[in-house]
Order: sequence, then structure tokens, then C-alpha cells
Amino acid sequence: MLDLYGADQAVRGEMEEIRRAGTSRGRWSAYRLPSWFAPYVDYETDASQVCTFELGIIPGLLQTEDYVREMHQVGRASLSGDTLDAWVSARLARQRRLLEEPRLELRVVLAEEALHRRVGGRDLMDRQLDHLISMSAQPNVIIQVLPYGAGAHACPHGSFVLLGFPDSDHESLGYMDTPIGGQLVDKPDEVATLAKLFDDVRSTALPVADSSALIRGLRGELVDL
Repeated sequence: MLDLYGADQAVRGEMEEIRRAGTSRGRWSAYRLPSWFAPYVDYETDASQVCTFELGIIPGLLQTEDYVREMHQVGRASLSGDTLDAWVSARLARQRRLLEEPRLELRVVLAEEALHRRVGGRDLMDRQLDHLISMSAQPNVIIQVLPYGAGAHACPHGSFVLLGFPDSDHESLGYMDTPIGGQLVDKPDEVATLAKLFDDVRSTALPVADSSALIRGLRGELVDL
């Protein structure tokens, strides 16, 4: 219809946003996602590539179920009951795109401190590290560790995500989590800044093979306090 009526790019963009909102709203409404996070999940659902830099925890798309549950239990909302189960299920559902066709491409730069942070007990963290190693073997998943030895780096103030889309008319988006919510970044200059930061930390991080070796070396070394 847009082609038939010769719609310009502005109209096409508005119609595409309406389509995305309509198809994804029903898909995720049952998971009771918070209002500040639901828009991000909608966009992630349509993305073909996710680039994420994480400082202190394992990125959500790579967390085991036990890790997810532990993080939600001690997180900003201290969830319990049905809502906790719904949020855990939502994260696991998002992860399925890494293994189902067409596969989501995931590029991760993970600060080494996240690997040392004991979430739950030692056994939980060993399983989490094993999962990272397993997922790093997937052809659509790239995991690089930013080691302590790299010293100061380009993004010490926080984590962020970049979303890329298969539709050339849909520009990339950014997302940043905060202690009181989350913020979508859609201004082109700000998205470009995040992309530059990601390139900078990626160039400083260890190569993929060395990153996997570092993760393997930590398995079994984390001590329960």
C-alpha cells in the first residue's frame, strides 16, 4: 500500500513503528515487563544484531536461568512470586533467538569484573561460565573479555546496548540501563557515539580465543564468601 500510494520516508517510518508496536505488544504483554523496559524488548525482537558492552554482570541474553532468577531477586525491584517467574521466562524467551533461525547476531564486550562477581553460589557461577563458553562456540555469538590488564578504557561509566535492524529504513538504536529505569537512545549523533565507544572497547578487549581461555581459567576458582 505504501508503494501504491507513493508514501514518502516519513510516512513509511511512522507506519513501520505502528506495525512493530502492534505485532510485539501482544507477544510480550503476558510477561508483565516494566514500562521502562518493554519498548526495548519490542525493538530487540525486530533487531538482527545486538552489540552490548557490560561492566558488572553477565549480559541478559547470555545468563543462565539460575543467574537470571538470582539477579531479579536482588535487583531494583526485588521480585517474588508470579512476577519473578514471568520476568525470568521473558528473558529465556528472548534468548531463544540466539539458537533459532534466523539467528540473532550477538556481539559482546564483557568487562572482566563481571566474571569475578559471585552471583549466587560457586556452583551457579561455574554453570554460568560453562554457558558462556558454550555460547561462544555458536557462529552468531562473539564474546570478548575486557581484562583488568587493559587498564583505563573508553567507557568506565556504564553499560549499553546497540540494536541493528535488517530493514535499511530502520536506523540503529541504543539503550542504557539506569538504577531507576532504562533509556532508549534514538538520536543519530548519540547512537553514533555509542557505536564509536563499542568499537573502542572492542579493540581493547582480548581476542575471542583468549577470552574463552580466560573464562575457562576462572571456572572453579570463585570462592563462596
